[in-house]
Amino acid sequence: MTSPFPTALLPEWTTQPPYSPTPGVPFEPTWHGSCHCQGVHFLVRGQPLDVKFCHCTDCQTLQAAPFQWAAIFHKEDVLVTEGVGELEFYASSSHKQEHELPCKVYCRACHTALFDEGRRMLMLFPTLLDLPRPIPGGWKARCHIFYGSRVVDINDGTPKWKGHKDESERIPEGMLGCAGKDLMS
Repeated sequence: MTSPFPTALLPEWTTQPPYSPTPGVPFEPTWHGSCHCQGVHFLVRGQPLDVKFCHCTDCQTLQAAPFQWAAIFHKEDVLVTEGVGELEFYASSSHKQEHELPCKVYCRACHTALFDEGRRMLMLFPTLLDLPRPIPGGWKARCHIFYGSRVVDINDGTPKWKGHKDESERIPEGMLGCAGKDLMS
């Protein structure tokens, strides 16, 4: 993979996963993904470490959706193969458009949200992958987090947590009908 940046001006992040492979480690992909305009392509190795539906208000706002479906991977298991120069970043904690971890990663052309990049981990959005339908079991959400901030009730039999999984109160499946109310207070 050739960098779109002159070598002398190469930003450090372009030399590290998921933007560059780990030296000496073969990358054998399991899945392929891309943005809407096909300007950014990436490969994924293996199965997700975890898969969640996040209902926090940041995800609702940044995704312009009632919740976000995210799969968690080690950064070394994801590799951007095309369009590194087409990426934009947004550090939501500092409100800056720069590669400051943790940050959101988007396609500059079509503005598709691609990843949430952390220091060691990366959350990607399974709808961007060529997953078969119906969705394979390893890609199904294992829980709902920040369900206390939900705007829609989802009766799917999946564990629901008021905040982070195993760090907050679990909300019983029968406690529905509270959509739109802030259960965090």
